[in-house]
Amino acid sequence: MTHTQNSRMLRTFGAVACLSILSFATACGNDSDKGGDDTASSDQAAGQVNHEPLPAGTTPATLILNGDNAPAGYTYEPTSPESQGALVELLGETSQEELPVVEPGQCAGVIMDGTTFLDWLAQHAETTAVASYTKEDNEDDAVHVMVSTEAADPAQYPQDLAECATTTKTRNSDQLTTIKKFEVTPADLQVQGADRLAAAQTTLVSSTLNGEEVGQTGESLYVYSGSVRGAHFTIASTTTMTAEEFSALATAQAEKISEAS
Repeated sequence: MTHTQNSRMLRTFGAVACLSILSFATACGNDSDKGGDDTASSDQAAGQVNHEPLPAGTTPATLILNGDNAPAGYTYEPTSPESQGALVELLGETSQEELPVVEPGQCAGVIMDGTTFLDWLAQHAETTAVASYTKEDNEDDAVHVMVSTEAADPAQYPQDLAECATTTKTRNSDQLTTIKKFEVTPADLQVQGADRLAAAQTTLVSSTLNGEEVGQTGESLYVYSGSVRGAHFTIASTTTMTAEEFSALATAQAEKISEAS
């Protein structure tokens, strides 16, 4: 089997192992030590947003939330740049054929699942940092954070979340096809200091592998994406976290990017 075939199989089996929306914190965990309304356009800023460019050479690892920001009852789970690099080497670069297809396409930035986390981890540490928090009494309740120093792609976010009311995500490999269907609704997330790209509640309503129903459905997430100083971030959490707690965490992330020097 070639390296490319190995990469495809690893990605697909990772997708199968992570069929639950966010329980991938443990199923697809890391190797490091623990240390609104229905519109979503970039001009919908909450509070004052810093648009000054980040200093040259700023790395995403310096911008992402850390253990000091852990919500009450959660444990910080960092992902080291070294482990990200190892995953890129193991999986190889993602080919065009391996990329998931989200329909409608403008909803791609709103849909989060276990394969999203794998995709984040497969990005180079020079542009992307990833971190997680897991609930101390239930590791399936998790929060995942991604920060990229690259600008967000506006084509991946809807002008109106109603466009994403029913969204599907399909991923193909040489032998396996996974199809997930989501319901998407606006979430009342009061995040300060970022230009909002999306603020949503997503619910997995079906998941199939080669046409057969698999995994558990019904789990809901809060998903927020925002832009600050030309960088962008996404936070996803099971809805066992309150909207207020989630908003506070996302605001802290916006502040950390805003205050970088």
